[in-house]
Amino acid sequence: GIEVKDLGGGRKCRGVVEYVVAVGQDMFMTNLHWMFVFWYAGAPFGLNVFSRNPMERMFEVTPLEGALNFVLCVVLGVIPSLCFPYSAVRKPLDWKHPVSCAVKLMETILVSPFGLFRDPMIVFEDDEASYKRNKCMFAIAPHGTLPLSVWALWHQRCDIFDEVCLFFGSQIGMIPGYRLWTGARGGCMTVTKKNLINVMKTSQNVALVPGGVSEMMKCEPHAKNINVSIKHKGFVRIAMQQGFDLAPIVMLHENDMYDNPMRDFQLWCYKKTKVPMGLPYYTNKWFLPMSNQKPLRVVVGKRIKVKKVENPTEAQVEALHRKFYEEVVRCWGKHKKSMGYEDRELTFVM
Repeated sequence: GIEVKDLGGGRKCRGVVEYVVAVGQDMFMTNLHWMFVFWYAGAPFGLNVFSRNPMERMFEVTPLEGALNFVLCVVLGVIPSLCFPYSAVRKPLDWKHPVSCAVKLMETILVSPFGLFRDPMIVFEDDEASYKRNKCMFAIAPHGTLPLSVWALWHQRCDIFDEVCLFFGSQIGMIPGYRLWTGARGGCMTVTKKNLINVMKTSQNVALVPGGVSEMMKCEPHAKNINVSIKHKGFVRIAMQQGFDLAPIVMLHENDMYDNPMRDFQLWCYKKTKVPMGLPYYTNKWFLPMSNQKPLRVVVGKRIKVKKVENPTEAQVEALHRKFYEEVVRCWGKHKKSMGYEDRELTFVM
């Protein structure tokens, strides 16, 4: 049976308080990375974020002082990596782990069903108990421009996803604020083949976004045809080798969550360097530094049974890869009308 979770209490409109909360949540989450960009960029010129007046000596420091200030910033940015290593399992929430408790509180403030992520609609096509069984790989599509709403899904349905290790791109760990959050939280790691296989060997459920940076760069907000990259097949091969079922998580709202005015420049940089670089300036459709505030519209598809094959052939990988994306299309087509995306279609790209 299909179960629909509406965690927002069915509210159709927000009061003034909830609107103000949504704007605050939005501005913080959308622009957290800029705080560290300005910190590092300003350090050589005298910006001192530890002073009561950070701008007091701006452009008045010697080159040596500027260099030392920058080194200090880099060292302090590395400290979270040393103190909070990545962990596949969620860190305990008790008095021995106060930072983990603080992160949980921050998640509650930022991504609960009040404010920015109000009125969520989350559909589970299987019995919820089936998603809690071990040896399942959740694969999320589409990627979107800045998929922060994945954290909202993980928090709001923590009864299912708290025990799932979420894998993300290594560039996330380059931002000190994100690195502190993910390290202190636990239950998430950078996506490498080695990390993924090591976690799967423990039979713990995992989640990733198979479209990756390629899909992110092809995201066209508000377009009628939503690009889904099918170039990567490695996740399917690893699922077969480890005997993990596949379960699609279809994020119908994700494509419209952010506009990306610098997309063409980012795409040019990516084509030249194969590194996701450029100006990370994400906005709403009016070019304000915040999201378009789209409520969660998520379908969690049925588990696709996968038989363990230690050395799958290309034909076997191709067949399962095709079956997975056919399931993504089926989930989209079945639920897009009820979730307000009836005029959208998925387009497969390489």
